[in-house]
Amino acid sequence: MSIICYAEIKEQTDRETLSASLSQLPERMQARISAYKDAHIRQLRLQGQLLIMEVLKEFGLEDKYSWGDLKYTAYNRPYFDSNIDFNISHSGNIVVCVGTIDGKIGVDIEQLKNIDIAQLKNEFCEAEWINISNHASPNAEAYRLWTRKEAVLKATGKGMLEQTSLIDATKGEVVYENETYYLQEVFIKEGYVASLATNRADDQIKVMAMG
Repeated sequence: MSIICYAEIKEQTDRETLSASLSQLPERMQARISAYKDAHIRQLRLQGQLLIMEVLKEFGLEDKYSWGDLKYTAYNRPYFDSNIDFNISHSGNIVVCVGTIDGKIGVDIEQLKNIDIAQLKNEFCEAEWINISNHASPNAEAYRLWTRKEAVLKATGKGMLEQTSLIDATKGEVVYENETYYLQEVFIKEGYVASLATNRADDQIKVMAMG
């Protein structure tokens, strides 16, 4: 079972409320979030941290781990010394956090916008580019495939430091570095596309809106 908790930032939080929420976090996390100059980004980053606790709560682990227990890999991916894996993504006004037990997981969400797809051609493999070119809505298909690719790379723990063109996300599974990742799209809200990658076959997904 994988659990996705998501939240929508509907309005900018006032400074006092934001400060109170930040104060719940360890000082190093407060500093990291406060370093962002854009107030909206700060709010998204903060909400992502809050969603980690919501995911832990859904798995009944809220009393075992806290933000102070978070560690970071060489690729700056946060994790707990635990059998729970989690991942965060945000775009537009939406933040998502996904978690799973005894597996690897990655998630990506993107707000749909009009983009110059031609400039991104080198980011896709040949099969993906054929799909995009022949699709009734090339822009939407490019976003769909992109989120699938990024979800895989985030599940590996390396994120976008790797070449996206090495991944063919046109099918339901991807073999990457000798491990199979299974892909699913998740509906969060109209105007967004979100994808999930996990190394667990036939994984069930529970989607939960927070506040």
